[in-house]
Order: sequence, then C-alpha cells, then structure tokens
Amino acid sequence: LTGDKGNAGQYFWLDNDTLLFSENRDGDKAEIEGLPYTTFYSINVNGGDAKREFSLNINVLSIDMIYRNNFIIQSIYDNHIPDIDGKSKEEIELIMQEVKKEKDHQVIDELPYWTDGGSYINKIRRRIYLYNISGGLKPLTPKLGRAWQYKLSDCKKYIVFNGELEYSDVEARDENLYMLEIESGNIKQITDKPM
Repeated sequence: LTGDKGNAGQYFWLDNDTLLFSENRDGDKAEIEGLPYTTFYSINVNGGDAKREFSLNINVLSIDMIYRNNFIIQSIYDNHIPDIDGKSKEEIELIMQEVKKEKDHQVIDELPYWTDGGSYINKIRRRIYLYNISGGLKPLTPKLGRAWQYKLSDCKKYIVFNGELEYSDVEARDENLYMLEIESGNIKQITDKPM
C-alpha cells in the first residue's frame, strides 16, 4: 500500500474504502529548509496509487479526524524556532538562517533539559492543533504547555488531555487533567489537584 521504504506513520480510515497515512517519501521536502514536516497521503484499498493530500511544517505525533478535511493533530513544538505563523516564505527563510547559525550550541534555561537516551528537550513541548485543509493549522494548547496524551470525545466537540498549561524553569512532577472545547478553544482544568 505504501512506498518501498516502509516508513508509513499515522493512519486511519477516511471512509469505508480510503486510508489516510503519513509518510515522508523521497520527493517530499520541507517547504523551508530546517523546518520539520510531515506529509499525508490517501489510498483506496481497492486499488490505485497513493495520492498526496497535504504537508504540515510540524512533526506530527498523532492525528484524528473530526470530520472530512478537519483534524486534531498532536505534534512536537520547538520554542527555539521563532513563531512563523503569517510570515512570508522569504521572512521564514531569514528566520531559519538565524536558527541554523545557532545550531552548534544549546541554551539550557529549564529543567529537565535532557532525556535519557534521547536529546535536549529544553523548550520542546507537545501541542494540540486543529487543522483544516483549506484554513490551515490553529494551535489549541499554549506554546509553553505540555499535552502528553489526549482523547477526542465521541461527539468530537471536546478533547481531554493530561499535562500542564504552561511551565518555565522547572517542569512539575505532577500533571493535571484538562478539557478543551474545540470550537471556542476554552480550556478548563477538571482535576482538583495534580495527579
């Protein structure tokens, strides 16, 4: 069903005959060098080639469909890269040139800053987004927040997630449970105290 590299990622049914899946193929490149990206394809299981649907300048961890062309996406967000929303391609390229200049060092200004067997995690977060194919990507959780795991409600109007809305300096050892209303973007803490 997919390319010969065997690197297909997230997938789910769009309808009874069509799968949507992520896979970065040989021809797929980030629109701007240095930015993360994830490309999604659809394929009819009854036959035919995969069709490129969309690419996002984020590292997608998970995706859920609310309804056709509207998705909930969880991704890794790097607060070291300045906000590029609404910027032109030329402005983004200039920003990425500055980011590239600073790749040889790491600023450590919060704890933890490293994962065992991993890499630096200073200012790296998990965020939840609403994605509309024609309207773009809209963040639903704060830049400095952390949404570890989430669950989309059966009615597809709410998301429950565990994590923190925001922290700086030192990450809390405990987490809270939050309910996010997708349409309004309102977030409400639903636990009395950290878990």
